[in-house]
Amino acid sequence: MQFWNLFFFKLLKNYLRKWYEFSTKMDRSKNCVKNQRFYLKIFTKILFAIRILIVLLPQTGYIQPDEFHQFTEPLARKIFNVKTLIVWEFHQDHLLRSMVFPQIFCGLVFKLINYFHSQDPSSISSYGILIVPRLIMALFSFLIDFSLIRIAKLFQMNRRLSQNIPNLIDWLGLIHSSMYLTMTYYNRTFTNTIETVLFSLLLWIVFESISRHHSVKVQSNRTAIYLGMILAAGFFNRPTFAIFAFVPISYWIVMFRFKRNQIPSFWNERIRIVIENVLKLSPSFLMVSIVFIIFDSNFYDRLKWSINLPKLISLDLVITPWNFIRYNIDRDNLSNHGLHPFYFHTLICFPLIFTFLALINYLEWLRLLCKILRNNNRMYALLQFFSPSSSSNNANDDSSSFLIIVLHLTILFSLLGFSLIPHQEPRFLMPLVVAVIVVSGPRLIRIVQSNHTKFFISLWFLTQLPLTIFYGFLHQSGVTQSLLYLRANHHKELYDSKQNITILFNQMYLPPQHLLLLSHSSNVIIKDYSIEPFLSSITSTLNESFEKLRRAERIKLFIILPSYFDQLLQAVIDQLCQINQISDCFLKPLRNFLHFSGENFHQSISLLQGREPEFDLEEYKIFRKQFKISDTKLQKSLERFLSFANKSNRITKLKRAFGMSVWMIDLIHIGANKNGP
Repeated sequence: MQFWNLFFFKLLKNYLRKWYEFSTKMDRSKNCVKNQRFYLKIFTKILFAIRILIVLLPQTGYIQPDEFHQFTEPLARKIFNVKTLIVWEFHQDHLLRSMVFPQIFCGLVFKLINYFHSQDPSSISSYGILIVPRLIMALFSFLIDFSLIRIAKLFQMNRRLSQNIPNLIDWLGLIHSSMYLTMTYYNRTFTNTIETVLFSLLLWIVFESISRHHSVKVQSNRTAIYLGMILAAGFFNRPTFAIFAFVPISYWIVMFRFKRNQIPSFWNERIRIVIENVLKLSPSFLMVSIVFIIFDSNFYDRLKWSINLPKLISLDLVITPWNFIRYNIDRDNLSNHGLHPFYFHTLICFPLIFTFLALINYLEWLRLLCKILRNNNRMYALLQFFSPSSSSNNANDDSSSFLIIVLHLTILFSLLGFSLIPHQEPRFLMPLVVAVIVVSGPRLIRIVQSNHTKFFISLWFLTQLPLTIFYGFLHQSGVTQSLLYLRANHHKELYDSKQNITILFNQMYLPPQHLLLLSHSSNVIIKDYSIEPFLSSITSTLNESFEKLRRAERIKLFIILPSYFDQLLQAVIDQLCQINQISDCFLKPLRNFLHFSGENFHQSISLLQGREPEFDLEEYKIFRKQFKISDTKLQKSLERFLSFANKSNRITKLKRAFGMSVWMIDLIHIGANKNGP
């Protein structure tokens, strides 16, 4: 792992140096198109390599619990028979998530790993379980690059849309490859990543079909089959796929080649064509849907194979999109996951995901709106905005002008559609990446090729690189590092059936327990209090351990929690051991990992400033009353905490404020056992 770290950062350093030299040369010789294309291709290929290598480091950042708990966690439980946390979406009364794609991408690999380690399951590497699914997702994401390049070729034929930019396709490919989205989200096991790939392929197939066939009577049955399959797969993967696909699929179904001086008959011929195209999509859509229903029903143990067809149909089949929609239309259900204002996607999520491209996209819409408002003929103004010239009769220009309108409407409709859903997250907008790059990329390239080339290139990378580091290596990074550490350094203890071991997680994202690879029959107890208050979690776990210690000689606890709780943890354990008359209580810090939590950022800042621990003071008072601890003891514990916070050097403060600690507590026996009950 150390080798990969050194190799990656050396490669990154050389890449940035070469990129700076390229930007300098571009300022001096902008007309050297061939030389520019060579450098663009080289840099894009380097970024392709980095996208793969960055997976092997590995990325320790933890973006969102769904990357594990909707993908690898339920699969590991089935295949490796290990302890995992089954989240509410997989409970028998919900069953919201289709597991077809997770089984395709990870299930087969997990089964191979399990087969080759069947004699010694303890030899399975958590590192491999973490990076192999990510590596598969990173390779799968190159289909997005492929789709972007194919779509960009269609738009390069339009002189107005391409803005006569040399090497437009290579530039757009470089923009996509250098986005932090590509380096972080694409290699995570998100269903949103699969949705992005499927939607990119759908856009390419739709636009390729429209560009190839300029007559409404010509339609490819093969294209209809592909689109039906993608629609079904995308809908079962995430039902929100229908929002993204609505505009391009509607345009493909209508196949409406709109000319400024010619409007064909709509109500007669057009309705017939719409019905025909819908019918062409239906067979492949239904067949793929049936496959998903059967596989999901089998995964959730609702399907018992039988040669009796009527009996098979009468079984309780699982239709995950229906369960998903039924759950999410209830606002009370969504309130459990957080409600957001309707403008959250537009003002926060869209700019956060696409950075400068989102800003350029908004400016383009503003410019279009002003042009339409100034022109009495609204539709003519809209077409003129996207067309190369008012007198152009070029079929390619006219066709690609309509395609860019479809992309604008796709982005706008998707933003409006998702804004109506109260629960909103930035990753929900990931599938718009190709549309946004094609729409806003040429304008961004023009800005980069201006007289301040080096400034704008530096600004782009100074935006993407920090976000890559943050989401890839800092955000909630202590969670996975702690799990990998326990598995690598304490697996013998965890696999010892004679040991009484409890692992406690507190104040973090839901830990992916499958990385511990603890057998389902293991006597190791996992206490996942990741979203519970600190004191109640610690006291309840320790009290249970003290009770068990009356019947056992020794109990060991591993506690993983943010480092700003370290001093309070020591104070609480010290007092609880005195109350329960523990003669031997060994508390040992094992490791401290870099960890950044936006949810508890104010607590980290409070610790750095040496202020009182406001996050825990009220709960600490309840703790004092519950165990009848004197004010003197309480005061001493708080003074101990504050003394540390005020006197620690900056490095120690930073480690405590932005760290994740792994503690080991070794309880030997209770003093009361010596004297009798």
